[in-house]
Amino acid sequence: MLEFLVEEKGLSRAVNAITPGDVKTQLPGMTIEKLLSKIPGINVVTRDSFGFYESTDIRVRSFGINQVGVTIDEVPMGSNSARYGLPSGRVTDSENIASVVVSQGAGDLTTPAYEALGGSIKYNTLNPTREAGGEIKVSSGDASSTRVFAKYNVGEFYPGLAAWVSASELRFKEPGIPEFSQGRKVESKVTFTKEKFKAMLAYTYNERDDYDTRTINYDALRALQTRQTYTVYPYEVYKAGATSSTLGNYIIPTYAKYGFINYTPAVSYVNNTGNTGGVALNGSSTALDNSGIFGNFADNARQFGQTTYIDPNRNLGDGINATNYYWAKNGRRDSFLRGKIEMNVMENLNVVASGYMQGRNYYGTATIPRSSALTQIQLGYKAWKAAGGVGPRPDIWATYAYKDASGNLVPFGTPGATPVGFVDTNGSGFLDNGEKLDFTSTPTEFSAAQALIGKGSTAAAPIPGIPGHTARYEDFGGPRLGGLIKAEYTIKNNVISVGAWFEDDFSKAIRPQYNIEGGSIQGQQMFDQVLFVNYDRRIDTKVANAFIQDDLKLLDDKLKINFGSKLIYADRVAKGWLTTLDWVNNARRTNAAKYHDYFLPQVGGSYKVSRAIEVFANYAKTFAVPPTDLLLGLNTPGIDPAIMGEKSTNYEAGIRYSGKQFGATLSLFKNDYTNRIGTLALTTQQQIDRGVLNTTGATYYTEAGAIKSQGAELGYEWKTPVRGLKITGSASYLTSKFENDIRVAYQTWMDGRNAGLTPADYTVLAPYQALFGVSADKATNGDALYGLAHITGKSQLNTPKFFGNIDLNYTYGSWSFTFGTEYKDAVYLDAFNLEKAPSYVKNSAFIAWRGKKGTKLEPFGVSLVINNLFDKAIYYGGAGGNSPVSATLFSGTVVADQGRQGVLSINARF
Repeated sequence: MLEFLVEEKGLSRAVNAITPGDVKTQLPGMTIEKLLSKIPGINVVTRDSFGFYESTDIRVRSFGINQVGVTIDEVPMGSNSARYGLPSGRVTDSENIASVVVSQGAGDLTTPAYEALGGSIKYNTLNPTREAGGEIKVSSGDASSTRVFAKYNVGEFYPGLAAWVSASELRFKEPGIPEFSQGRKVESKVTFTKEKFKAMLAYTYNERDDYDTRTINYDALRALQTRQTYTVYPYEVYKAGATSSTLGNYIIPTYAKYGFINYTPAVSYVNNTGNTGGVALNGSSTALDNSGIFGNFADNARQFGQTTYIDPNRNLGDGINATNYYWAKNGRRDSFLRGKIEMNVMENLNVVASGYMQGRNYYGTATIPRSSALTQIQLGYKAWKAAGGVGPRPDIWATYAYKDASGNLVPFGTPGATPVGFVDTNGSGFLDNGEKLDFTSTPTEFSAAQALIGKGSTAAAPIPGIPGHTARYEDFGGPRLGGLIKAEYTIKNNVISVGAWFEDDFSKAIRPQYNIEGGSIQGQQMFDQVLFVNYDRRIDTKVANAFIQDDLKLLDDKLKINFGSKLIYADRVAKGWLTTLDWVNNARRTNAAKYHDYFLPQVGGSYKVSRAIEVFANYAKTFAVPPTDLLLGLNTPGIDPAIMGEKSTNYEAGIRYSGKQFGATLSLFKNDYTNRIGTLALTTQQQIDRGVLNTTGATYYTEAGAIKSQGAELGYEWKTPVRGLKITGSASYLTSKFENDIRVAYQTWMDGRNAGLTPADYTVLAPYQALFGVSADKATNGDALYGLAHITGKSQLNTPKFFGNIDLNYTYGSWSFTFGTEYKDAVYLDAFNLEKAPSYVKNSAFIAWRGKKGTKLEPFGVSLVINNLFDKAIYYGGAGGNSPVSATLFSGTVVADQGRQGVLSINARF
């Protein structure tokens, strides 16, 4: 960092950087996002040591990575979303990084972004060398990991023209997953350099496949650690008929009193007397199966993950069979072409133009319980019939059984036909293989009692419409293309920058649900047997961003002032079956919205106190376009006002010191984050009440008030008097508080007037009721229209107050040693601040040997990296997504560290 701090004098904001030296001490294959944890003010939580699984939590001060402007070689990444965007780790390997420049606060006004509220991250890749040569690096270690990286510098093969190409592959097993996650990447870069002209063209092809990893409920983890039972009181239990006298019998099956064990999920429940009978509500054999905690809790829960267990005594497709890891898989295929031209048009005028094109081809699979598929089929057929549909609905493979007046099986839609039931021999609630139709019964049409049959069924040999396990396969992606042009004009003491950025981001997504061959979880999807469709939609986002900025130098260049403004305009259109309800009603919709803010000013300055000391200050207003899903209306219950774009006002001041032996930056900041958009989960009952059961997401967006953050950050590097010893590190202090209570979907127990509950039940719910208020507005039935969660003054989730790191780097001859220490303060896991993950200290070590220069061994090197050197049990605040705005009210989650992990690498240059 010292070199960068010296070179980047005169900036009006806090800036820190990562250099190739920092990269070398990290795990081979570690994603470049995970490198950001070295920077003050950045908190990174990943679900694996490599940062490969992209459901990560990356915070820049109080903002998530989706709210930060990110570029690679000055080309914008657009959305950083792991789903539709382009996380930077897919674009380049860490070995190809020249530097990572981070502005934690106001960011750079000229950085193109339409979701950025604070900060910018600029990745710069290495340029080709003039000399030809290459390198190969082979690594292997814990987590069954292997990695190969190869790069060849073509060199300058024509005057001014040079290129390189690289390829890599990483394979490893995530905790609790018996199969490999893997990623492959091919990169290339070509540069052309003349005196007044520079050009760059780069291309990346990335493909990756991974299995979902899972967080663990912190209360369940605590129960295992303390050997105390872990009791939950889910709202659905009341709806199922349980009372306070029986409620204590239902606990999540962690076998908590036995401490850490290898858990095999063979039953639904364990009651608190120690019996293991699989007690069920209302005779259901699967009541809370999918609410259970499945996995291996041995070794401090480090092996927790999707289970491969299949219970032969349960109906195929039900309960625990729906949690098999195999059906929780994701794949991403990206191609990213980008180019840039820099020209000195005249003595005082420089022009930079860049363009890019990204191709996306993604997939995702997941299990779908038979009950969910049945619900959607029932709703789909009801809507189809009500709309006058003739014959079976063509986009549903299964159909319902009907009989004519003579008792013969007839096709759906036959005039005068009546529904046919079935003999539910095994009590599953579904027509299963080997079961018969019951022509003596006439159940309610489209009810669970009516037989759902498949094509080719006969009265004597009916084919189940849902023979067992079901799964979805989502196909999504689409092109993203854009361009940026910027001009810099120097006149006297001013450098005036003017620029514009345009992007068109088109994405498609279709998510059908299919039967599985044989109804077995080990079968393959039957792509000709569609049960229902979650959605089939197209989303087009066109965005424009323009800016103007003046950098002014005064007092013999000691005082530098920059001021300017930018504007953001976004036009978004969504078409198709935007939600499952659209498919149910066979009604395609078009939703459109425009978002803009035409005046986003930024002003700052720096003053050179002495040759080594500068002070700086900065002020900026920012705006972020709302997330895409907001336009889709997913699960929106209609309890909130219209949602606007998020805004932030950022203040920053600090001091920078750059000496020959020591460099440091100290900054103080304050962020006022308003118009915040939050996401809240709906309970099953709330989904039923609002007619959105089993639609994708089970969440809704809500105005979530404001968050106020403030703190201090220190980054430093010291070349000590001890020859070869260098110390680098960072320290951060951050407080981030909710400024408003948040609206939530109303639940009847909030105000204790649910006619189905007794006063004794109110006592059980009293701790919950105390955390909520209810609206003064009432519905016609007397219920409040919404609840109000009292979170004002509470800390933002997963936000440590103190965190930092320190690295001791020592070089002796051909040997290099690094000992690193990372500290994170305790964090709250829920918005009510009732659950707290403890603080931790984690150490790492790096040892490397490189062949002595001028000898035959010069091209060779060996290195060993060890994470969590002392094998400490560490639990991070749950890494569940890139956005910090989700307001988890109860039941926070954590990610268990994998323990000590070492990787050995051998590399050769030629």
